[in-house]
Amino acid sequence: MSGLRGVPDDDGRRDDMLSLSSLNQSVILLPRTERERMPILVFAILMMGLFWFCSWWWLVWRLRTRHPIVYESIGSPALGWTDGTTMTWFLFSRRWRQLPDSLLVSVCWLMLLFSLTVPLLFVGLTALLFWDVPGH
Repeated sequence: MSGLRGVPDDDGRRDDMLSLSSLNQSVILLPRTERERMPILVFAILMMGLFWFCSWWWLVWRLRTRHPIVYESIGSPALGWTDGTTMTWFLFSRRWRQLPDSLLVSVCWLMLLFSLTVPLLFVGLTALLFWDVPGH
């Protein structure tokens, strides 16, 4: 019995009712092998990277267009590798809290929180990749 309505069993029979015993097993919708979980991990990491890049680009753009004095005071950073340290320093120094731009302050708080949680998310997602799903 597969436990899913209308899904054939190993022997080809179909079950029209959801089996309660299948609910006590591992979550049916989770991929069961490392090979099935890898695309989920890659997609999640790519989405985190895309969010970070878009946030970083928006922050540089916002500072350049709305707060040119602050932008020049931190060295007119762009999206290059060396300017990443300058922007990281700006983000962690919290100089942005003094700016009269509530949207910029909100995005900086979100980026600060995200930069602190991404290592934990990465470790957690990687652990999920190699975690053995019971009942398989």
